[in-house]
Amino acid sequence: MSIQRRKVTVIGTGFVGASIAYTIAARHLAYELVLIDINSEKAIGEASDISHALPVFGSMDINAGEYKDVKDSDIIIVTAGVNRRPGETRLDLAGKNVAITKGIIKEVMKYYNDGIFVVVSNPVDVLTTLITKWSGLPASKVIGSGTSLDTIRFKQSLYSLFNVDVKDLNAVVIGEHGETQFPFWSQANIAGTPITEIKTIFGQKLTEDDMTDIAETVKTSGAQIIKNKGATYFGVASAVSDIVDSILNNKNAVLTVGMNKDEIYGYKDVAMSVPRVVGAEGIVRDLEIILTPAEEELLKKSAENIYQITKEFVE
Repeated sequence: MSIQRRKVTVIGTGFVGASIAYTIAARHLAYELVLIDINSEKAIGEASDISHALPVFGSMDINAGEYKDVKDSDIIIVTAGVNRRPGETRLDLAGKNVAITKGIIKEVMKYYNDGIFVVVSNPVDVLTTLITKWSGLPASKVIGSGTSLDTIRFKQSLYSLFNVDVKDLNAVVIGEHGETQFPFWSQANIAGTPITEIKTIFGQKLTEDDMTDIAETVKTSGAQIIKNKGATYFGVASAVSDIVDSILNNKNAVLTVGMNKDEIYGYKDVAMSVPRVVGAEGIVRDLEIILTPAEEELLKKSAENIYQITKEFVE
């Protein structure tokens, strides 16, 4: 990867793609940003709008482009797809977005010559596995945003409860980005103090009811936001920009992201989120995690859920 060039391409300029592009610009993570959308006028408009903020953020080349412009990208972010509609099953949504994404990857690979894919489109766990297969790239170079957003929501809930700086909250959500996700309570801590052992150190005791409420809030907050305003995009933009930051600046940050695994708990082709080290070459390694028996059963359930959808599309 050329650290000096720092080129990022965003495919899909809906609410999520445009917010990701804006956040990358605001954090000045790249020197060149390309926006691609089937609606070329939308891509042009978003590129122009973001460019008007550059006098505040700093110089950057931002342009609407075509698939040929993915050449020399350090990162290719895939956000294109449709949203789940009332009455649709996850399989219905998967079928639509698998077809859309397969066409995108076919076009991208005509011009691809390097770089790392960051998958944001839903169902993200399924599409991470499929893009790995369609592209033929090593699994480490196709990163699913996975539960990185859910982890941010988890930390926000803990912040609201304990009122401590979020940088001192070491807590993640693992598993599926969906119904079977769960907070990794046994390893969550505040500045090294296990959260489950905290009594009144921070003026607040964590109860079983708190844990249940927080887990449910984290899992359902996206749906609530969609109900209130139609879409959720600022949170995921922040999560994805952290992934971009760790890749472009080779930070080797520990992030809860997905990667296609050959086998996990007996299930093949499951891109499930666990803490992983992310750097300039993509996913550097998985962290060894110690699960309680109950957490292991929850993770197996996540693997089963992801597998059941993914198997419908793996050729």
